[in-house]
Amino acid sequence: MGRPSQSLAVVLATVSLIAGCGSSTGTTPPASSEVTFASSAPPSLDVAKNYNIAETNIMAMITEPLETLTQDGTYTPLLARSVTQPDKTTIVYDLRPDVTFSNGKPLTAEDVAWSLKHVTGDTAQTKNTLEYVKSIEVTGERQVTVTLSQPDPLTRAALCVVGLIQEKAFAEAHAADLGSANAVPVGTGPYTVDRYTPDEIGMKRNPRYQGSPPAPDRLTFTAITGETKGQLAMRSGRIQGAMISDVTAIKEWERISGAKVYNVPSLQSNFLALDVTRPPFDDVHVRRAVAHALDRPGVLSAAFGSQVRPLRSYLPDDIVRATAPSPAEADAFLAGLPSYPFDLELAKRELEKSAHARGLSFPVYFLDELPWTKLVALNLQENLAKIGVSAEAKQVGRNEWLESIYAKKAGTPTPFNLGTFAPVPNGLDKVVGEGAFNVAKYSTPQTRSALGGLTGDDAERWEATKTLLGRIAEDVPYIPVYQGAQVSVLGGGYTYTRAPSQLDFAQGTNIRLLKAAG
Repeated sequence: MGRPSQSLAVVLATVSLIAGCGSSTGTTPPASSEVTFASSAPPSLDVAKNYNIAETNIMAMITEPLETLTQDGTYTPLLARSVTQPDKTTIVYDLRPDVTFSNGKPLTAEDVAWSLKHVTGDTAQTKNTLEYVKSIEVTGERQVTVTLSQPDPLTRAALCVVGLIQEKAFAEAHAADLGSANAVPVGTGPYTVDRYTPDEIGMKRNPRYQGSPPAPDRLTFTAITGETKGQLAMRSGRIQGAMISDVTAIKEWERISGAKVYNVPSLQSNFLALDVTRPPFDDVHVRRAVAHALDRPGVLSAAFGSQVRPLRSYLPDDIVRATAPSPAEADAFLAGLPSYPFDLELAKRELEKSAHARGLSFPVYFLDELPWTKLVALNLQENLAKIGVSAEAKQVGRNEWLESIYAKKAGTPTPFNLGTFAPVPNGLDKVVGEGAFNVAKYSTPQTRSALGGLTGDDAERWEATKTLLGRIAEDVPYIPVYQGAQVSVLGGGYTYTRAPSQLDFAQGTNIRLLKAAG
């Protein structure tokens, strides 16, 4: 994805690639169980140089994390024998004694410490994802301790995806080209790479793997992008599965013989950001007018059919429910938040209360690679024109869009999306106050005071979440649009043991969930 400062959130947000699994034998799994995954072509298999959630599932087949995580917040040790947190800023990993790398050398605490320092280094694309890591130390023969600069529940979760363990000696000997075809990282995973071209990566089983092996004997990751190409590949038997980026194409996927579609809501928020420090969006009434002018039901129906959920607050409902004392209390809180249904009369009234009731004009950005953003921009352009506002839908390039986000120079309604790995509300600290992705430049005394509660006990976290979501709903620095979803399809004689989530794909767990159908 190209930027050393890129965070977990943006990577989760900008993935819209086909990535699936397949075989050259059509609807029946081959005897040798060779499976091909359609994917983008990774420029590197070193996560510190290539942090892209569409490709970490490839890396996780070679290099493994210390533990894995499910979307409900359940951790399972992998290379670690146990993981403990004696306090809010300390994570202690005790390692399994029986693990070897694919080259036969034993896994050591020094390998683990080096690997974790590697993904927190100054030039690592993963650095911001682990911004609260203060130190990583070997604290025993088979023990590594991570110390945080402040409490942060998301760090442990992020390490399940980006904390991929490599052999230190090999990595240091190949520092310049680590991750390339000439220096594929040496890991402990179930596969090793035996073919690496710009368009394809082939893998065979690691004979030294000591875990429970995935079903396929061979894996291939080949460059296939786009729904139409993916569907043709599945119909011909070239692939057996895919991640679906355009959910309006689900019915076409379902028409393929033997195909099954899996839809799991992700922990991702998709929204519009409004810079509250720059006219005219420094006026809350303008922001509320824009919110009322957006026909969210119409946009979401056109973009996704019935496959995604509208957001009731800045955070997905799943995170709010996991944070609240009970789902019922979460739902009652969400139902009581200020809301902005599509209503041009209400939009007009808000505009009349503002200092910009006449002659208001501004662009609304969209990206072609995120189709929903274009529908939002065109919808606002059409609806705001009816109340005398000129809101021109303006296409921007991905680099320009990312630059406006990183530099916090949006200045006009800007589509944005942030995701997280765990059902905790701590991502709120990214979009208010000094947060790295506070594109709206939004901060109030109430939000600043509440931020500390996000790292408190359960009761303090819930109170902080209510305050922050309440202020965002009242002040409208962000207009929530929809909750993301991980939609995938599998056929060709294979099925999943359970529906894979976005987190499963990020960790490569989707491959471990594969089994022959029937």
